[in-house]
Formats: sequence, C-alpha cells, structure tokens
Amino acid sequence: GLIAQASAGPDGYSGDVFTVKWDGDLKLGEKVKLPKGINIYDFVVLPGESKENLVLAYDDAGFLNLYDAKGLRVWRSATGNGGFLTTFKRQETGAIYSGSGSWSVKDRLVQRNREVLAVNRVPLVEMAKGIGYKKSQIKDYWWNGFSMEESLLVDDIRGSIQDYALAGDKVMVLTSPFMGVKFDKILKGENPLGVVLYIYSITGR
Repeated sequence: GLIAQASAGPDGYSGDVFTVKWDGDLKLGEKVKLPKGINIYDFVVLPGESKENLVLAYDDAGFLNLYDAKGLRVWRSATGNGGFLTTFKRQETGAIYSGSGSWSVKDRLVQRNREVLAVNRVPLVEMAKGIGYKKSQIKDYWWNGFSMEESLLVDDIRGSIQDYALAGDKVMVLTSPFMGVKFDKILKGENPLGVVLYIYSITGR
C-alpha cells in the first residue's frame, strides 16, 4: 500500500503517518500505529508471533530498534549502520530556530519473508566517519520470537551503498567508490566520478 506523512520544512517530517487510498481521488486513510518519533522513511512492519505487528526502525544515530505492539522497545542493535547518506542540517527560519543538529532520510529496509535486510557502512577511519567508507555490507536480521538473529548476507562491497533491491535470488547493489572517485579511470584519462552496479547471488540464503 501507500503511506504518507506531512513535511515539516527544515525539520524533515512530522506528525502521524497515514495510509493513502484511491477512491476516485487520493484520500487519507487510517493512521499507521507507530512508536513515538518514528517517521515515514525509518521503519518496516514485521508480523509478530501473536498476530500483533512488530516495528523495526532506525533511530537518528543509525541503530536499529525493534518495538512491540505497545510501542515498547524490545531490542536495539549493538552498533550503528555507519551513517546515512542523505542528511540535512536544521536551519533557522525567521526568528524561530527549529532545533539543533540534523535529520536524515534513512536507508532502505528490505523485507525478505520474515527477514529484514539493512545496510552497514564501514568508515575508512572510525574516528572520522565523514571522509568516506572503505566498504559496505548488507546484513540480515530475523526475530525468532525471543531475540534478534543477525548475519552478514553480503560482505566486502567496495565503497558506499547508494541503494539496493531484491530480484528473486539476487540482490542488486548500487555503490559509489571511495569519496566518489574511481581512481583507475583517472589513469585512463576518463571521468573518475560515477557509480557501480553489482549483482550478488543469494541462492540458498
């Protein structure tokens, strides 16, 4: 289905997330039940053991959090995802300051049956994450009813993942090289900027 949330200008998104239905025109449907602070790009909904949905969502620091049907957090990842690519600074609007820091459009969370795939970026230098990523990974998460199981689905992806998608038993990954520069093209006198598409087989996973 389709969902929507209002824009809050320099603060990103705010308010409730709603379903959107077509009835001769686009109309807002029911409110999506989400934990406080979860916005439209932050989450996926997972089926729970007792027919009550669970919500898996990123927080602003890049950690994954699992919430039960009551909105209580029952799990948090041990580490963050290495940083988001689409981040905006909050700005001053007239005489009112909208807040400090920044907000991000989170990475895609992809559902595969009862599992969820998520991006992990490994910085070139851990203490200076802004200078680039030496590699990326796609992790696989599965809630077994008691705890979250985690494994690496794809490792050692060169550069930083821009986006990815599933197609049957393959995962297609769009990446940018370190700092967006393909150094081998410099030596050939070609345009060094660009992205690379990798296709990985996940048969049997």
